[in-house]
Amino acid sequence: MKIGIIGAGAIGLLFASYIGEKHDVYIVTKSKEQAEAINTQGIHRNVQGTNVQTRISAESILETAIQALPLDLVVVAVKQYSIHSIASLISSLHPSIPLLFLQNGMDHLDFIQRLPQSTILLGSVEHGAQRLNQHTVLHKGIGTTKVSSYKGDIKNILPLLESMDPVFAFTMVQNGKEMLLKKLFINILINPLTAISKVKNGQLLANPYLHALQHQLYEEMISVFPDMKESVSFDEIVAVCRNTGENYSSMFKDIENGNKTEVEAILGFVIKEALLENVEIPKIKMLYQLVKGLEWQKGVE
Repeated sequence: MKIGIIGAGAIGLLFASYIGEKHDVYIVTKSKEQAEAINTQGIHRNVQGTNVQTRISAESILETAIQALPLDLVVVAVKQYSIHSIASLISSLHPSIPLLFLQNGMDHLDFIQRLPQSTILLGSVEHGAQRLNQHTVLHKGIGTTKVSSYKGDIKNILPLLESMDPVFAFTMVQNGKEMLLKKLFINILINPLTAISKVKNGQLLANPYLHALQHQLYEEMISVFPDMKESVSFDEIVAVCRNTGENYSSMFKDIENGNKTEVEAILGFVIKEALLENVEIPKIKMLYQLVKGLEWQKGVE
């Protein structure tokens, strides 16, 4: 199969590395320098002490000709806040090419519903990944990628899903909205707390004050999304926190590296939903202000 990937951050590089072992991959990068590095050196994946090199094709977003390629799937791997910058590129793709979106949060659903593509998939990535340089990614935590159909038939991409190594498996999920909301619960209870407290995920469980705050955040989330009470328990989120205990969250790393966070897509989205439902969520609002304050200090608002 021929797979296009838009975005060469940690997740984009991780997907390109694994998929490129069995399929033809074409990745679109933000900069010309990164595209040159990937074309020259390939993508290097570090996992469990082993380095794997995958050769793929890369071009920068300003030079890409992805619209002209006969692709079987395009994976949109940019962060939520960057979708607007590639909206014209995505919209220019042929309507017959299936799209797979991998963003945190749910703000991108408004953009997705306006696209002409006949097949659109939503993904929830449970792997841990860190970009070490322009062409190297560290696969820190092995999980799965849950995929659900937003619209259309997924049968055309089943060969891709079924061909992947068990270490990089895909799992089909029926309810895409519920899948994204589960990920949203996890992000709310982990990301902002680790970014503000500057701790690894597992330390949220070890610190009784932070762990108590996690429980309070869970209750606020249930007040906004009461239908999710039967779908995601507090214990499930604790298990995710424990299983990724040695990892730093993406929001923590964004703050540390002086990058823009996904606070609007995660906390901001919940605040807007709470307003629509006339529900008070004071702790989530406070975390939003604190993370925005950290962004302001770094000069990345």
